[in-house]
Amino acid sequence: VWSCNGREGYRLEVYPPQGGAALVVERPYQRRKLPDDQRRQMEARRASAAERGMDFDVPEYEADLQYLDVRDNGEVWVLTSRGREGDEMGRFDVLDPDGEVVRRVRVDVPYDDRRDAFVVRGERLYVIREAMEAMKSWAAGFGGGIEIDVATSDAEDEGEARPLEIVAYDLPYVLGPKP
Repeated sequence: VWSCNGREGYRLEVYPPQGGAALVVERPYQRRKLPDDQRRQMEARRASAAERGMDFDVPEYEADLQYLDVRDNGEVWVLTSRGREGDEMGRFDVLDPDGEVVRRVRVDVPYDDRRDAFVVRGERLYVIREAMEAMKSWAAGFGGGIEIDVATSDAEDEGEARPLEIVAYDLPYVLGPKP
């Protein structure tokens, strides 16, 4: 079992199936500040939540580890906050089962990390377009009892939610040149 706990640092813990001490994989990592626009959005959510008696801290930095996937071939793919740039999916560290970085891969598909979501299964990459909008529509179905405040498109439709758009890519074909 591979685990990344907390928001800070490049630290993974690997627990063997038979139990016992975990292997700890750590790498030096320079944290990335939360962009100003995201910080403002989170501050607004915090103020809204405070009106309902809830409180949370607004982080100064992005979560260092954004995605962790143990592949069928034993590789482990890790996406860090610094692995995302522009509108591409990101640059992943690929680790062997012992936690050593064996290569880095760039997944070069259009992706907006504030609106979309993705899942890797086998040799397929599935990008769920506007997934955050879908979550907001789902929450509205509970009569407003749940509030999810996410960035949405400028052209929000009233009434029924749009169907999800899921784009499937063959993973070997979307891996860009080594960064």
